Formats: sequence, structure tokens, C-alpha cells
Amino acid sequence: MVGNQPPTFFYLPPGYVPFPKPWPETADDYWTGFQHGIYCWILQTYLRLKASGFACSLVEDLPSEGVIVCLGPTIARDFKPSPQQFLVSIKSDNVEQPYAQIHIVQNPLDPLCRRNATIWSPYFIPLWPQTGLIGRDPNRGDRFENAAFFGHTKREIAPQLLAPEWQSELNNIGVRWTIQPADLWNDYSNVDVFVGVRSFTKKPYFHKPFTKLLNAWRAGVPAILGQDSAFKLIRRSELDYLEVTTEKELFEAIQRLKQDKGLREAMVAHGAVRAQELNNEDIVRKWRILLEEFVPQAWSKWREAANYRERFLRLRSLNAIRLEAERSIVEGYAPWLRNRPFDLDEVKSETRLYLKEARRRFDKEWERYRLQFKRKRRK
Repeated sequence: MVGNQPPTFFYLPPGYVPFPKPWPETADDYWTGFQHGIYCWILQTYLRLKASGFACSLVEDLPSEGVIVCLGPTIARDFKPSPQQFLVSIKSDNVEQPYAQIHIVQNPLDPLCRRNATIWSPYFIPLWPQTGLIGRDPNRGDRFENAAFFGHTKREIAPQLLAPEWQSELNNIGVRWTIQPADLWNDYSNVDVFVGVRSFTKKPYFHKPFTKLLNAWRAGVPAILGQDSAFKLIRRSELDYLEVTTEKELFEAIQRLKQDKGLREAMVAHGAVRAQELNNEDIVRKWRILLEEFVPQAWSKWREAANYRERFLRLRSLNAIRLEAERSIVEGYAPWLRNRPFDLDEVKSETRLYLKEARRRFDKEWERYRLQFKRKRRK
């Protein structure tokens, strides 16, 4: 410990998402590994905080003492920190470590923020913008020919936009549709409009960040987006982005931008101003406020107050039961569904039975905790 600052470690276990070394020496280097959550959140944060003068270490083995910044799924779900360990767990894409003392969320509307805090509330920190970003080429001038999507096609794009019919529809108005290759996610040089629609539903995606919009602003490219809650949270007008809910609306929005040069220019100019509201230095500052001002006090309280630890772990144990019930639907039933034909009603019935049993276990554990707490108060 240096002064009141506990030793701080960024935990990056080997082989979690294998990526060949050497890793970048600075976070400003363009490196495709930053497309993976663990490298973007753990390695990039470590590099930026280290460069800012914050004392921290990058480790491959879980430390036995200190503040441990980790990605939720890299630590076993049943792992409970000792009195000497303080976990700052990054939830990232909807995965949390049940027993972490502090959770980092990338969307302030994440459901984790709406639960009653056991001792410490979740902390919102934005995801880092794209490194090595190449903005739209000014030499393209008024051309409007290329619409592009940046991201994973398996889970981040509406399936209708992968169909040949969508490409043909855009071709009819002189627009090419591009799924940007992963090694070019930093390159907007030939992009005239960015499309970021995960689905044509009202699903809010509470666990997703607003980073795609920030990247479009910084690249000087107008954006057309879906119903993500993070986008809506920071939207002030349609100059921020055009919002669509259907494939028809998306086509009409692209057609509108193609025909309205003034709207495109206004959106790009407005986006350049909005992009200044959040930069890497701001995110570094948020991290340092958390790790230098809040965490040392919380860590000291965790080490010294056994009653807090007991209460915290008991409540988090109850929360782990709920998480297990939710996770079972995906991880438990998915293999079963892959290996055999299934009837939807049968799946619904089995799911209801499992959740009923999970609720029974939760009620039983909660009653046990309530009685123990009641007896302690009498003493």
C-alpha cells in the first residue's frame, strides 16, 4: 500500500481470449485485440491509467491481496473474496461476478443500477472509444454512396440487414451496403453513413454502451440507429442520429440523407461538437476518482468490518441464486435444444418449472437469512 492507496491489479488471465503477443505498449496504438472485451476493458484501461501516473500492475494470476479489477466472467461465479481481496468487476455484456464488491457498468440504465444496493452501488464508466480511428475522407466531398455497419454480425445486427434483398434494395438508389471487416473497424474513410441497428424491436439493450454513436461522431459520419437505451439517453435531437424502428424506416432514412445534403452536413457538424463532451481523458478521470477516492475507503471498511462482510456475502449469495436461474435458460437449455428437435410449449413448460424451483430456493434462503438477522438483533 502506498499511503492510503491499496495495491491495484488489472487481472488478465492467460488464454481467456487468446491473442498473440506482443501486446501494444500504449493504448493509442491501433490493435485489433481491443475488439475483445477483456483487452478493451482490462488491458486498455491499465495502459491508460499507467500512462496517467496511476500506480497499478497487470497480472495473469489472481492476487491474494489488494484491489483486483477484472472482467466479470474471468472469475469463477462461486468465488468469494477474502477479507484482503476487493473485486472491482466490469459487467460488460450482461455478465456479472455475483460476489464482487463493486460492479462497473457501461450503461447507466443497466438493471444492476436499479437493484437495491447491498453495501456499494454499481459505478458507471463509459467504454473506451475506438482506438486509431480514421475519420471520413474529406476528399469524398458530397458523395453519398456507402452505408456501413461496424460490429459482430452474430449478435449486433438485425438479421434482415444480412439478407441479399437488403443489399439489392439499397443498390436501387445507388447506395452500397458494407459489413466492415473486423480488422478495419477503425476505418471510416469511405463511409458516408453508419448504420447501427441490433434489431427491429423495442428491446432496450440495457447492457450495451453508446460507444458506436460516439465513434460515428468522432469519424464525421452521420448515424442511423435503433432503439438502444444508451443512444436514447444521450440523444438531444435528430442531429445526434436518426432513429428507426423498422426496415422500411431505415431505408427511408438512408434515402433522406442521400437527398438532403444540408441535413448530412448539419449532423456531421453537430456530431463534432458532441464528440468533445467525452474523451479518453474524461474516462481516465472517472477511473481515477473511483480507484483513488472511493475504493480505498471501501476496501478499508471491507477488511476491518466483519459484520459488513457477512451481510454482503449473504445478500450476494441470494443474488447468485437468481443469476443461476437466469443463466440456466441460456447455458442449461441451449445444449439440450441443439441436440434434439423441440416443441416450444415444452420448452416454456420446462423453463417455468425450473424458475419455480429457483424461486423456492430463493425464498428458503431469504427466510433463513431473515431469521438469523432477527436473532442477532435480539442479542
